[in-house]
Amino acid sequence: MLAPKSSPIEAEEQDNLGTDGKDDPEVGKTDAATPTSTTFFPNSIGLSFVVENEARAILIKTEWGRYRRIKSATQINKKTGAEASVWKRTPFTGDPLPVPLKNGMFGPLQPRPDTDPAVIVQGKMRQTARGWVITAFFVNTQPEQDRKKDEAWVFQPKMWVLDAAVPPQPIIIQRRDWQHDLTKMDPITREETETLEMLYRHRLEFAVGHGGAVHVTLPAPEATKALMVETEFVPRAEVEQQTPPTPTDDANLTGVVLDMKELAQMPKADLLATLRKLKDAYASWIQKETGKISNPAERLAEHQTAAQRAVERCERACTRIAEGIDLIENDPLAEDSFSVCQPSHVAAARAFHLRAENPQKGN
Repeated sequence: MLAPKSSPIEAEEQDNLGTDGKDDPEVGKTDAATPTSTTFFPNSIGLSFVVENEARAILIKTEWGRYRRIKSATQINKKTGAEASVWKRTPFTGDPLPVPLKNGMFGPLQPRPDTDPAVIVQGKMRQTARGWVITAFFVNTQPEQDRKKDEAWVFQPKMWVLDAAVPPQPIIIQRRDWQHDLTKMDPITREETETLEMLYRHRLEFAVGHGGAVHVTLPAPEATKALMVETEFVPRAEVEQQTPPTPTDDANLTGVVLDMKELAQMPKADLLATLRKLKDAYASWIQKETGKISNPAERLAEHQTAAQRAVERCERACTRIAEGIDLIENDPLAEDSFSVCQPSHVAAARAFHLRAENPQKGN
């Protein structure tokens, strides 16, 4: 919902949920949730995005609803016998608004100047070396009313932005944080930032919402340019299920045993053989990942430092795995420690705990 213009929320009207419970003496007194001053209901929703420099214009589409109090043709007021008053929704679909790309402010533009001139679209745009940086807002400029206040509100507002060309082309490009300076970060923060940017390089951000979320339409999966962005009040996302690879996914895993109980009960020769298969499968995976660094399709050109560092750490881990296997082969104590789940060791451990609980019964 978008409020009428300048609709205040008095401080005492705010829900004071933070003070409903008892104070915790260890944490301290609960902070009051009520703001110290009067605030305002939002009367706009918007988004920011970047359009490639070759584009000439964008197209903004809108829709919304208003509710009017009217007399019902089918319902009767039980007390008076007269026609009952009901709320009726009036849907609005705005006229498409082509906006040429040029520096400065644009709007206010009226999607429905004939039937709802109080709804406007406005914003600003600025051309940079990486593209047109644009912010657009859907605004309810209806003044607050003394009577029938709810009729001044806008409900279910929606705004779409796409290329104004016919047919529309994917012109919305990736937004990036160009402001952070890696050289000013401490080593740990810088390393983490570089690693995260590398890992999520295929998860591009095309828009950010103001007063709400955004939804992006891509012309194809993994596309680097978006066809359309739109406002959303309830964001949604699909989290992919993560499952471990199987021999069907990677033939190098054939014969690899990961169950610790089964490994602990294997004869030594079989144990060493399956552990070495695991190490070899890991080494093969590292080699495959290393090949991605020089593959343009992997988009690692800007992440060379993080990619090389990740590979080096994987290689060091693989070396340590090999050293651990050699230790199990050559050190009987290490072998016994690895196989602690075998029945004989379980019995020994149980006897140890019994002696610990009853020291007077034995040494």
